[in-house]
Order: sequence, then C-alpha cells, then structure tokens
Amino acid sequence: MESKNDKDPLLSNETPPKAIRGGIPIFFPQFGDLGPLEQHGFARNRLWSVDSDPPPFQTQTHSKAFVDLIMKPSEEDMKIWPHSYEFRLRVALEPSRDLMLTSRIRNTNTDGKPFTFTFTFAYHTTFLFQISVRVEGLETLDYLDNLKNRERCTQHGDALTFESEEDKIYLSTLTKIAILHHEKKRTFAIRKDGLPDAGFGIPFNFSLFYYSNTIELFMNFEWQSSLLVVINLLC
Repeated sequence: MESKNDKDPLLSNETPPKAIRGGIPIFFPQFGDLGPLEQHGFARNRLWSVDSDPPPFQTQTHSKAFVDLIMKPSEEDMKIWPHSYEFRLRVALEPSRDLMLTSRIRNTNTDGKPFTFTFTFAYHTTFLFQISVRVEGLETLDYLDNLKNRERCTQHGDALTFESEEDKIYLSTLTKIAILHHEKKRTFAIRKDGLPDAGFGIPFNFSLFYYSNTIELFMNFEWQSSLLVVINLLC
C-alpha cells in the first residue's frame, strides 16, 4: 500500500484559480518568465468546457475513453493578452492504459493578425527519494542551466541522476524520455510530438517540462502537439 505522502503522479488536489502543483498542467501562452505575462501564462489557472462537437483530429487514436475540452479567452484574458483563439484538448486513456493528451490551438483573430506563443506540457510528480531517480534519453544533449543564468552546457554520462537542486532546459530532445524510479519500482516513458525541448525542475517536486519554441500562428491556422505517458512496473 502506498503511504499518504506517496501521491499518484497524475493527480493534483489543487483547483483553479490556484496554480496546480501536480498532475500535468498546461502552460500557455507563455513558458516560465520568457515573456511579459505572469509566470507560465494563464491557461493553467483557467476552467475548461466540454467540447461536444470538436472538429476531426489529425492524430488517430484507438481509444474509446476520452474527453474533448475547449478553452477560449475571457474578457480578463483579452486585457492582458489581446488575441482570440480556440484551445482544444483531448485527454484519452488508451487500451494499454497509457494517457494521451493532444492539444490544438487555432488563431481566431478577426483582424488578420498572427500571434506568437510558447506552450508546455508540465509533468509533475512527487518523488520522495530523488537519488533513486534515473532519466534516460538526454545523454550528450546541450542544455541551459537556469541556476547559472542559463549558461549553455553539455550533458555527460550515461544517464541523468539527481542529488541536489536542478533546473535545466535540454535542447532538441528525442521523441522519448524514460524516467526510472527504483524506490517505487516504476518506469515512466514520456513520448512527445511538436515539442522540441525539455526541462527538469528539482527539488520542490519532480517536474518534467516539454515545451515549444516560440510559435507564430497566422489567422485560421492551427498548431498541434501531443504527449503520451506510459507507466510500467520495473522488473
């Protein structure tokens, strides 16, 4: 049985407008402090509506267990970020029990103007024994170290392990990153599409960020990204 401090990695007890510290919050239209808005933008603190008639998805899924959600800007949002958009999110539970999140953002401005944004899926979990965590898939990649004024460095070694505070952004990551937690006897495989870079944050919780570079989206055009979370027991 799991202890009361051993939280489910995909759940959070927080609800908007309080920022979520767990689960997989979405950062839009800004990642971190890389822009004029509040930290990580405003989307993570907004309520979504069920989208009863979404347009067809380009990404095919075999899942019959899913929900389609939609978010549009409020009057308050337009005051701080004056752009019209439709943000659609499909949350699907695959037959293999994997979790798939697919985001689609469409520019619905009526003035013909494009807008720019950054987007992030943030995978949060609580790892009580971080020294037992091992991350594979980042070997030899360049990264920006946020604890050293975003100094550019290169990752060395066979895998990434954590013994102290970390805050790094890895550039041009592979499609898949594996997180092995030997204390919990679990492995988390994260697969992504449309999100080139990845970041890690320690120690407040174990945070994996998959985020886009700056995207310029023209009127009536749509941008799509996806994240697949696979959780297996370690042998």
